[in-house]
Amino acid sequence: MVTLPPKDREPKRSEIRQVLVWLIDETITAEEADEWATNWIINDRLLRVYDTAVWDLLLDLAGSDMQTAPGEYLFDTETYKNWLKEFDQKTQADAEK
Repeated sequence: MVTLPPKDREPKRSEIRQVLVWLIDETITAEEADEWATNWIINDRLLRVYDTAVWDLLLDLAGSDMQTAPGEYLFDTETYKNWLKEFDQKTQADAEK
């Protein structure tokens, strides 16, 4: 069992990246990732997220458990890997500025 990052402060890039890696390697479920990320989406007036790369990934993770039919998920491991690639590209581009 893993401990997800705290829900009372903006997640660091390394923390949200780790949540996505755990989702990819099935350490956590899509439902757990969704529940964790949704905290910031529904409480955005109280819990500000200023890092746009983090915010964009929170939006993705908040929908990670969407289903097209019972037990059939809209997103799969390949989608999550693409999210990771996009996140890494954004953070790399930011580092080069």
